[in-house]
Amino acid sequence: MVDNDNAEPVDQLWLPNPAFPGEQTMIYRNSRTRELVALSMARQRRVLRVRAVVTDQSLPLNSTLEEVLAFTPRNRIPLLDGTFSAWKHYGGSRAVFFDFCRDKDGNLAAIEVDISAIRPELALGYARAAVNQLLDGLTASVPHPLMIQRLELLSPEDRNAVLAYQITMPHQVATDLRRFGGIGPARAFAGVEAILREGITNPSPYYGVMLAYRGFEGTKRLRREIGALVKKGSPQEFVRSGILRGFPGFLKSDIFGVGHGHAACFQ
Repeated sequence: MVDNDNAEPVDQLWLPNPAFPGEQTMIYRNSRTRELVALSMARQRRVLRVRAVVTDQSLPLNSTLEEVLAFTPRNRIPLLDGTFSAWKHYGGSRAVFFDFCRDKDGNLAAIEVDISAIRPELALGYARAAVNQLLDGLTASVPHPLMIQRLELLSPEDRNAVLAYQITMPHQVATDLRRFGGIGPARAFAGVEAILREGITNPSPYYGVMLAYRGFEGTKRLRREIGALVKKGSPQEFVRSGILRGFPGFLKSDIFGVGHGHAACFQ
């Protein structure tokens, strides 16, 4: 029998607000709750350090929150001159300075920036915008497929400790797939399945909104038929027509981050 009395307690991750897959949201560990709440309640403007972990590799789409934080990028961008600072100018006297940090192999691992904000969650949002604008500006001269994997808000009391994270919420589903005979015609949703799958597999919440619009546009025929049935028939005829077969599941989907339901999660 194994004695677990001396086992180190798990520093649990907390998700303050419900988040759908593809949404950018803040998470933090239980041990940082007191400091995080104190910063939020103080409502005092201060300069906070944010680290953007960047990657040129595929991101895990279906994973636990712990697996998101355990992801270690191995970028193909060697920093030949070591760690350095660079600025992005916005005109006039406005400029933002960034620190390019490397890993033990000498490759780019993260970009750090100082952010002035009243609340920790605002600092994370401002930092994402600033780093994204920097990466946008780099694309013209350095066409490398870089993206932000996660943001880390460093504690003002201990720059080596992470106070909170901002992540792109992964799918957290476990699907039992049993043997089936085949797939029938898509009926009213013919041509939309490819958009649904693209929405599931794309990690960008912005592109997900565009895909949602494409999916909506793809149901024009369905909307016309629904309108015609409602005008000429009774509610009973509308239900018997079968036009909405499978429609409730489509409405409840979180594929685009605009659905009304949430998939079952695993920790």
